Amino acid sequence: MSESERQRLLDRAESLLALGQWDQAAALFHELTRLDPLRGLLGQGETAVQRGDGQEAYRHFAQASQLVEDIRESTALAARQAELAREQQTAAVGRGRALLLLAQLPEALAAFDEALQLDPDCPAAHHGRGLVLAAQGQHTEAERAQERATAGERPPYAAWIALGELRAERGRFDEAMYAFGQALQQDPDQATGVLHAARLLAALGDLDQAEEVLEEAAQGVLADDPEVLYELAQVYLLSEQLDTLGGVALRLQTVLPRDPAALGLVAGFLLRAGLPALARERIEEALTLDPSPAELADLTKLLAELDLTEKD
Repeated sequence: MSESERQRLLDRAESLLALGQWDQAAALFHELTRLDPLRGLLGQGETAVQRGDGQEAYRHFAQASQLVEDIRESTALAARQAELAREQQTAAVGRGRALLLLAQLPEALAAFDEALQLDPDCPAAHHGRGLVLAAQGQHTEAERAQERATAGERPPYAAWIALGELRAERGRFDEAMYAFGQALQQDPDQATGVLHAARLLAALGDLDQAEEVLEEAAQGVLADDPEVLYELAQVYLLSEQLDTLGGVALRLQTVLPRDPAALGLVAGFLLRAGLPALARERIEEALTLDPSPAELADLTKLLAELDLTEKD
């Protein structure tokens, strides 16, 4: 197979990975290992991380690390050695992420430190190190690590989120908002930054600004994101914009699964928006879907509230 065909296979696999089509991406990266073993292993490891499969991810990244070592021992070309050092760093970060998924914190920290020995400024390694330190309760050191991760020209999006969370937990809300704002600026189409920023603004009582952040997101590529629509409905409810709340509740129904919990959630918003007939329809539909005892209790409570509303 020619180099152009190898590159085409790699591009297809990475595109599928970016789209969250894990099975197809994993299959293509597996096929790629026949042509480019290192890239294939790294791709399979990254796919497993995205799936949350720490054991599978670690297996692939460990194999990639060993392969790099074997290649480095067999080549003396300086340019190739530098390239392999970068690949070794990628594999070390990957092993750290896999070990973090497996909650093997000391081993994960060692893997991230290994990556930093190869490149002391590696943003992904500093970010991973910060996640481990936060999980170990070392919040000051974790914040420093995330600050290092965000100090470069291309900081990881997730590092801004992690930094904002650490600062918010310690009551430094302005600094937390700055970090979430940087995440929004870096990629306004990712829901994580939108949600963190809006929730913090709402918690601080700035409902107008929270509404602005959420409405902008809900008008773009996140228009069908259930978490964004849910938070927007909550903001409308808190600010007593009941006419607008009903419309968002109906939009929310179209993107949530058809199950008792989701229908009950929508019914609650519709009831508070002054649309009792629509609320009753959702509750009655939910009751036909074999709700769990907890869901049945919530639906019964909603029905009682609905009956009181209609009597009034």
